[in-house]
Amino acid sequence: METIKITVCTTPTCGACKMLKKIIPDSEFSDFFDIQEINENNRNIIQEKNVVAVPTIFMEVGNRSQIITGYRPIHMIDDLIKEMINY
Repeated sequence: METIKITVCTTPTCGACKMLKKIIPDSEFSDFFDIQEINENNRNIIQEKNVVAVPTIFMEVGNRSQIITGYRPIHMIDDLIKEMINY
C-alpha cells in the first residue's frame, strides 16, 4: 500500500485539535501514515495552504488528495481514505 501523507494544521489551544491528534493512531491505516503537524509558527505554510480553521487535515495518497476541516471521528477519516485508495 502507498504511504498516506497526513498534514494536520493545529494550534496549542484548540481542543478539537488535541482530540484529533489522539485518535489518528487508531486509524486502520495508521501503519501507512507519514504525519506532519503544522502550527501557527509555520505561518507561511498556513497561508500557502489557505488554512482558515483548525484543525485542518490534508491527506494525500499518490495523486489523490482530500481536505478535512474540523474534527471528524476516526471512522469518517478512514472512510475518506478508503475512497481515496479505492479500498
